[in-house]
Amino acid sequence: MRQILCFGDSNTYGLIPGTANRYSWGTRWTSILDEKLQFYGYRVAEEGLCGRTTMFADAYRPGRSGIDMLPAILETHRPLELVVLMLGTNDCKTAYETTPEKIGVGIERLLDQIWREREDLPVLLISPIHLGADVEKYDREFDRRSVEVSKGLKRVYEQIAKRRGIAFLAASDVALPGEKDQEHMTREGHRLKPDSRSHRYTGTRHRRTKETTLAAVKISLVTCSGIPSPSRCPSAMRRPAPSLQKPDPRRGSGARADNGIF
Repeated sequence: MRQILCFGDSNTYGLIPGTANRYSWGTRWTSILDEKLQFYGYRVAEEGLCGRTTMFADAYRPGRSGIDMLPAILETHRPLELVVLMLGTNDCKTAYETTPEKIGVGIERLLDQIWREREDLPVLLISPIHLGADVEKYDREFDRRSVEVSKGLKRVYEQIAKRRGIAFLAASDVALPGEKDQEHMTREGHRLKPDSRSHRYTGTRHRRTKETTLAAVKISLVTCSGIPSPSRCPSAMRRPAPSLQKPDPRRGSGARADNGIF
């Protein structure tokens, strides 16, 4: 099985809003993705950790800085076909006194680590959902400024993706935080249903090898109404291999794909 690494925080882990519990397998977006792509020979490695940042150290919880953990995780899951990177929410905490641009520096450092692992390894960069306006009522580590910083991440991440030549998706375009904590995605949010504006395909790095291109394309088909539907995708993505064109027997012949990403 070819491996895709999803590296993120509690919204990759699948924390249920307002609780200390985790969504079950089949509900988490990473698990839904895994089930969808197993048919094509892919396995998704879930590496979500509550409290993880891009580069800031948590004074009370060790091991939360992404740049301190990612190299070992990349080595653990070798060989990889794709890395999906979604971090930044915890960086918005008041203790870090940061800005969207400073968080972007953390993202760039993570990208550098990924490409030290393998220089042609494709990446899908996802900017996180926005914090809710009342998040400080539920989590005192955030305040109103944290909300504004979270809203600035999409712009910064998209600029990074364009400059680095990688694929980009804004989770804030397709998911909202739960009302119970204004921080974590709802069950519905984990299905990440997009509209036609949700996706940007900016990459050239994905095209370096056939196999890594296929992995990147499969993860990036967010405007194409599910899997498999290569004929409906933007021309930049129409590079399917025969193995990715097989109909899923669970759908039946002629069945339409669902309307979500997964």
